[in-house]
Amino acid sequence: MEPLVLGFSGPTASGKSSLSKAIAATLGWRRISFGDYVRNVALGLGQPLTREVLQSIGASLIDTGSHEFCVNILEWSGWKAGNPLIVDGIRHRTVANELLILVKPTPFALVYVGIDDATRSARLVTRGETDDRSLQLIDADSTEIEVASYLSMRADIIVDGSRELSELTDEIIDWATRIRNGN
Repeated sequence: MEPLVLGFSGPTASGKSSLSKAIAATLGWRRISFGDYVRNVALGLGQPLTREVLQSIGASLIDTGSHEFCVNILEWSGWKAGNPLIVDGIRHRTVANELLILVKPTPFALVYVGIDDATRSARLVTRGETDDRSLQLIDADSTEIEVASYLSMRADIIVDGSRELSELTDEIIDWATRIRNGN
């Protein structure tokens, strides 16, 4: 397949990280994660890795400028222009827009992983992260609102994160192959 930068977005616990990892492994492509980058920054600052701290640090990094944030994560990952890339955890429209520009001439496509609330809630409870009431608090965060409103509409493809990982991986790879081959 011709090089492509695939970005993954979706609500918390939609399965975007598992899916992006599976696709990167299947294709043998480099994968970077905004979440991993923010966790790395938090560790460097000696901060705890709680959802609240990570959201605050992520917001602070975005406030200093989406361009700088995107340049830093691309450099941190070791990605080189013209190479394929999987980018996990796109949470802001400005980040999606910056990546579209920064990765040129390599095409950028956004994958939105949607999921129903019951499945999300069950996943979060299984992880020990939250209960139903906490899911409402997570969804009230401005970042989650932007993911659900803007990024879902900006996506080049929307998939159902409650489906089997292998099915989703095959679907996205088939789709990406078709768009890169002009079909």
